Order: sequence, then structure tokens, then C-alpha cells
Amino acid sequence: MCDVFGASISSASELSIDQRIAAELPQVVSLIDSAEMIFIAGGNQSQYRERWQGTALAEALNRHLQSRPIAGTSAGMAILGSSYYAPQAQSLLSSEILNDPFHPNTSGLAHGDFLRHPALLRIITDTHLNREHGPDDEFRYARLFGLLARLRNAYPASPELIAIGAEEATFIAIDEQNTAQVFGTGAAYFLIANPDGPEQIDAQNPLIWNQGNRAARVFRIAGSITGNGPVTLGGWSLASGGDWFNWFTTGGLKGFNAING
Repeated sequence: MCDVFGASISSASELSIDQRIAAELPQVVSLIDSAEMIFIAGGNQSQYRERWQGTALAEALNRHLQSRPIAGTSAGMAILGSSYYAPQAQSLLSSEILNDPFHPNTSGLAHGDFLRHPALLRIITDTHLNREHGPDDEFRYARLFGLLARLRNAYPASPELIAIGAEEATFIAIDEQNTAQVFGTGAAYFLIANPDGPEQIDAQNPLIWNQGNRAARVFRIAGSITGNGPVTLGGWSLASGGDWFNWFTTGGLKGFNAING
């Protein structure tokens, strides 16, 4: 390990917990409880939910993340928010959620029933924003916006709801003061939902969330080797190292307006 990470890391354990029975094993829980830091690999967030949710492992992860570092890539990042998307069938496309916010492929959207990171309450995350998906090579910027619209719909009275998205080769580090920095060659997006929810959000109709062209305030930070930012979640007036934009839709994907997205 020292050859790769230096003297700061002296040991590591790799666990493959692919059955619910394994997620109940005392020796697995013991390893989680004794870990200084946990990293959840990419893969399939639906499998993480199916195999870990409601188990002793999930309880141990929730104990860990209250005061110790946890991280994840791809699916591992997707399950860290208190709200998360774990597709039950085919993965959701931007066109699907904006043209029908309750499209059948949104059925994997859930709130507050898995991991409960204190820094990621009322926050949903997404990854691979600039990777092409589906037959029409869609990006995921609009999907992130659509997930935020669903989050606002689920919590209409919540004062602040956030969506955090990462492009390829991008790492977002959030410290104990809820201050984020962005590393890598891509960019991160921090979306803050307008307190006023969508003007139209129902099944089989296009999403309309305009609110004077300010449905979501978006802070975009390009990554770097040494880290750019910082931005404090909830302390948006102090955000630095990036640019502000407004995202909205006047009707479905065709009406979606996003600079740098």
C-alpha cells in the first residue's frame, strides 16, 4: 500500500458483499466499525440497495459516516445522498424524466431509507454527467435537474434542497465543515432548488419548472489537481472558484435551458 499511497496509509481491506447474508456477518460489521475511512466502489447502486439496505452492514455504515470519512465513485457516490436514484429496471435518461417526471424508469428514486450522511441530508447526487447515454447520446445534466425537481416535489416545505453532479474524472471532497472542493479534469455542479416548485409536475406530461428562469441556481466548479473552490453547502454567498448559472425548463427536454450543460 505504501508504494501507491505513501506512508499515510498502512493497511487496507477489500470487501465484496454481494449477498444479504454477508451483510449480516459480525466479522463484516467489525471491519466497518474499525475502519478509519470507507470507499464504496462503482457498480450498480440497485444491487447495493437490494443487498445492504436494512442490514447490519447498513447500520454500521451509518454509524461510520456520522464522524468518519466515506467516499464512493459512480454507484458508490450515487447512494451517499439521503435521496438517491437506484434504477429498478433500465437506467433513466434525461429525456425520460423531463418529458415525464414520473416515467416508469424513475421508480428507483427513494428518500431517507438507506444511508444518512449528515452533510448530505435533502441532497441527491448523480455521476457521469458528460457521458453519452441512450440511443440519442444524451448527457445527464437534464437528468440531474429532473431529479432535483422530484426532490422539490417530495419536500415542498424544505427550505433548501440540493443536487450535486460530477462529470467524468471528477472528485468532490466535502470536509467536516460541509465545504467542498473539486479535483480532477471534469467539473462539478451544485444545484440549489428554487423554494417554489415546478409549475407542472405530473405523470405523462412534460416537466415545467421555470420560476422566472430561476428554477435552480447552479454553481459550476472545474476541477484541478490541487482542488478548486471552495463552496460551502448552505453558505452559497461565500462560494468561489466557479461560476453561477440558472437552469430551468419551459417544457420537457426541449425547453431545458442550461449553460455549460
